[in-house]
Amino acid sequence: MKTKFLICFLCLFSTFKVFGQNTLGGLEVPAEDVTLLNKYVKNLDRATTDTEKVKLCLKLSRIYWYKNTIGAKDSSIYYAQMAYDISPSANMSASRKEALFLICKAMAEKNNVAGADNLIASVSGEERARLMLVMGEHFVFSNHKSIYQQEKGLPYIFQEIILSKNIKSEKWKHEGLMLLGKYYFSQGDFNKGKKTIFEIISDYKTTGNSKMEAHYWSELGLYMPETDSTYKEKIFCHQAAFSIYYRIKLYKEAAYTLRDIAVLNKNHNNLDTAERQILKMLAILKSVNIRPSFTTYRIAGDISRIKGDYNKALSYILEALNTPEILLDRKMNGYETLADIYSELGLPQKSLYYYRLVLNYAVSSDKPGIFLLCYEVVREQINSGDAKNALQFLIQFTVKHPPILTIQKELLAGAYGDAYSAMNQFYNAEKYYLQMVSLDRVVQKELKKEIGDHSSISGSEAYFTITGSEAYYNIGRFYTAFKRYKDAKPYLQQSLTLSPNLPSVKRIKDIEFLLFKVDSASGNYLSAINHFEKHKNLNDSIFNATKSKQLTELQLKYESAQNAQSIRLLKIKSQSQQTEIQKVNMQRNITFGGIGMLMVIAGVTFYSYRNKQHTNLMLQFKQNQLESKQTEINDKNIWLQNLLHDKDKLITEKDWLLKEVHHRVKNNLQVVISLLNTQSNFLSQGPTFNALRESQNRVQAIALIHQKLYGSSMTTSIEMHIYISELVSYLKACFDTRKRQISFELDIDPISMDVIQAIPIGLILNETITNSIKYAFTEQPGEIKIELSKKDEKNLLLTVADNGKGLPDLFDPKKANTMGMEMIKALSKQINGILLFSGNNGTIISIEFPDKN
Repeated sequence: MKTKFLICFLCLFSTFKVFGQNTLGGLEVPAEDVTLLNKYVKNLDRATTDTEKVKLCLKLSRIYWYKNTIGAKDSSIYYAQMAYDISPSANMSASRKEALFLICKAMAEKNNVAGADNLIASVSGEERARLMLVMGEHFVFSNHKSIYQQEKGLPYIFQEIILSKNIKSEKWKHEGLMLLGKYYFSQGDFNKGKKTIFEIISDYKTTGNSKMEAHYWSELGLYMPETDSTYKEKIFCHQAAFSIYYRIKLYKEAAYTLRDIAVLNKNHNNLDTAERQILKMLAILKSVNIRPSFTTYRIAGDISRIKGDYNKALSYILEALNTPEILLDRKMNGYETLADIYSELGLPQKSLYYYRLVLNYAVSSDKPGIFLLCYEVVREQINSGDAKNALQFLIQFTVKHPPILTIQKELLAGAYGDAYSAMNQFYNAEKYYLQMVSLDRVVQKELKKEIGDHSSISGSEAYFTITGSEAYYNIGRFYTAFKRYKDAKPYLQQSLTLSPNLPSVKRIKDIEFLLFKVDSASGNYLSAINHFEKHKNLNDSIFNATKSKQLTELQLKYESAQNAQSIRLLKIKSQSQQTEIQKVNMQRNITFGGIGMLMVIAGVTFYSYRNKQHTNLMLQFKQNQLESKQTEINDKNIWLQNLLHDKDKLITEKDWLLKEVHHRVKNNLQVVISLLNTQSNFLSQGPTFNALRESQNRVQAIALIHQKLYGSSMTTSIEMHIYISELVSYLKACFDTRKRQISFELDIDPISMDVIQAIPIGLILNETITNSIKYAFTEQPGEIKIELSKKDEKNLLLTVADNGKGLPDLFDPKKANTMGMEMIKALSKQINGILLFSGNNGTIISIEFPDKN
């Protein structure tokens, strides 16, 4: 039945006689600045020429086409029809075609298929081809279309391709093939989609049109659905486009293609590669004196944000917001990224301000993405300690904007879960989190068919999601908070690897800390320590004193610029009002100029007096506004000073807490040493007694580090020349080396070492010195020499040497399996060290390892 319908449709349209019309434009309605709507309406009323009226009507039609309010599409048709009727008298044939295109687009959105078909029948050639593709695109890609509805678009597309071939219009044949390729992609038929678009690329390659060949390589990379399996193919397509653009010296196009590759790498967590590509793109644009676009700076900022480099991220976003003549849509994109940065920095009040600003704009302008913005507003309100009002806001939002798409339902489920979790309502929270995860599985399947670029506030709803990593992090965090560690762990592990929306460095840091808590509670201490080390390393890479200072300076710079701009606008407005007042006074003076001399003098005097009073009042009012703005600036400066004070206070508290931790660890280890000592008192000399003594020495080596940290002003690093000296003194006393005439020579450079490196070094020294004391000397006296020095700028060298009897002839470190030897090898590997043994004239053990400081 479907086949018969298709054949009939093709035959019907193929009977029309067609002519080429050189129709320009594509299938997308150009965007206009919606904030200029009222201005365009007023200008249309004042317009005196038909040319001016046509241009304004087309602008108004485009603005209404993008609006989703009731009657917006009718308004779009109204203004397009007006432009269509006026354009012949103004001799504007291209504008007449554009008006017909806008009418057809609006009719398609209103599902007025009969009206659109009448428009198609009324034109010929390329103009008909364009309108047929408008209808094909409408059926194939409008939201909520069933497969049956999508297939209704195929006759339009197939007939358009036949028509374009008949009139020899390469442009519109390729537009039709491109739309057909997108259709195949949306149905999951990747091979057919690629084959169709390859036909376009092959045509341009054959004709030698390298620019268009590169363009369609880029289009293929852009519209191929993005999955793990297609990632490399999409990269290949964009790289092919980049190579051609660069070869034919179209550097701007090459640069923006490189940006597309960077976005792909960002989406698949290849952040270092993405950053390098963005920097290369910026360098190319700089070489040809082209200012990067707003979107470029925003993408660069987003990559830096995900990497945890908030200084760079904030710098890029501020640069984006300073882009000349920036559209309001894009400014809102910048504000949203700014809110993301403040959120990850733990500044919920600042992020909440910008999220609300963008949400209000999106709601008032009928933009997609309002459900993600609602989710983010709820999250930041909870982070501000106001869970109750967050839930109330969420309920009101759901009533006003009931969700339709699965993605929207998932976002609201996640928001309800967060709100109930913050209010300690476990069962309600769990219900919504499980609903979120269930919806997430459906959404991930849907996203595999999603095509195109959704990187802006005006893009597809598919872009605005917590799907993947974030959803699983949320439920894992919830179960951890309520001590359901067994339930939490699989979700947290999946959140580290699940795409799309792989986690940022900040989020990975949080996930590692939660996994540390989960493994600690489960008794899996080795894994817990591993997760804690990862968390600490990431935290140190994101937050340090230098970065905090730079970040504060950037925030001050941005806020000062905003305040300066506000004051400048006030001054301009004041000057404008004064000019208007002077103009009114001049008109009044001219009106009363014909009256007698006395009336003129009296009138001038009276109006001058009134003018002076009015001007004084206006100046006083503006002065009050400026003083108010200055007060606001002063308040912000005080707030920033308090923030810096709080930061210093928190650092002091952190140092105190670290000292307390080291003190308690040291005390606990002393308890362990005492227990081992007590236990050994009940044993006679022998292997068990010796094993306990060796364990006691190992624990003492660690305890000594925590003792030094507790007693020092530095809470994270050890002065190794002091520590090693005390460790050797302890071992000398323990083994009574004076009686055995064993002497020690220490040659230790003044080196500070992080606690993570110091503990393995202490244990290695304990093992090697103990082995030398026990086995190197039998009856004769001897000497043990210990050296720690810088080998070069990046590496340290630790050497323990004795002049004892040396190693056995057939000694092989790889085959030695004593506990002490296994510990030395394992600890050397832990610090990335190179372990070497030498047995000539005594024993020499050396370890070369990197200096982390």
